[in-house]
Formats: sequence, structure tokens, C-alpha cells
Amino acid sequence: PWVAAHLRRGDACRDGAYMGRTCSSGDAYAEACCKVGAKYGYGTLIVATDSFSALAELRVSLAKRGCPFVVKATSNVSFVDATREAARVEDLLESGVLDSAAEFAGVLVDVFLLATCDAYVGKFTSNLDRIAYSLLAARSGCLKPVVSLDSLWCNDWSNRVGQSLFGSFVC
Repeated sequence: PWVAAHLRRGDACRDGAYMGRTCSSGDAYAEACCKVGAKYGYGTLIVATDSFSALAELRVSLAKRGCPFVVKATSNVSFVDATREAARVEDLLESGVLDSAAEFAGVLVDVFLLATCDAYVGKFTSNLDRIAYSLLAARSGCLKPVVSLDSLWCNDWSNRVGQSLFGSFVC
């Protein structure tokens, strides 16, 4: 069993105030991952990321918290964080700085990897997180434990979790 986290330093960190999103620290992710891991006894954390600095910050925070995760990460090693954080991905793709096929392949790997976890940590303001969690629920036939660091899925999420016309659907 393992926890999955989607940790990026893209739109939310660069344009967050304008878009109403928050840029969360590696420590915020570490806190959520440690709580979920401890609650369910999970010892592996898979991190989907495109930021080496965010991953390093997460690792330091996990160690400070004494969180005993084995951490494995996905990341595109062909570009330094400064390149990715300097502009929107769409602009980097359009200018040819990033290869669209490679980026798309990386996103698909991350989405499908995240969709096979046993507990999920991310942000529901992220399209990728909502897609991955939807696939996770569809694949498993139930709702796996989830922590969103910024918003609920929808306004009445807390009223719907565990309730269905067909009975409980929470694992």
C-alpha cells in the first residue's frame, strides 16, 4: 500500500493569487502524507513532480517529521526548475523550449501512476489531480483516502462522502 502525492510548482505558485489558488510548501505536503501514512500504515510515498527543489523540500520535511516513507519520484530531468518556473507550460511548449510529446507522455505516466495508489494527497484545484482521483475511484470502485491541500471537490463534498443511492462507496 502506498500514498501518492502530486507536487508541482507551476500555476498555483506563479499565478496563484490571480487565479485564487495557493502555493503549498513541501512541509504542507509532508504533514498531509505523514498523517495519511500513519493512519493507514502505508510506508511508501510516490511523488509525481516536475520540480527537483519541491521534491528536496518535501524530503527534508518528511525527515524532520520522522516520517519513515520510502520516497520514489517521477520527474523530467531535462530541464532545471528555473526554466519550468519562469513561464507557463503552455508558453514553453509554444516556444519550443519543452517537447510537447515528451511532456504529454510524462503527464500520462503521472496520471496513471497516481490513479493506482491507496491514498491520495494533492489539490482539487488541479485538473490533473481531479482526473487522477476520478480514475482511482473508477478503478477501485470506491473512494480511497484523500487529502486536498486547497479545496474540496465540490461545495457539498463532505455531505456526499460515504453516501450513495446504492449504499456506501468509501473503501
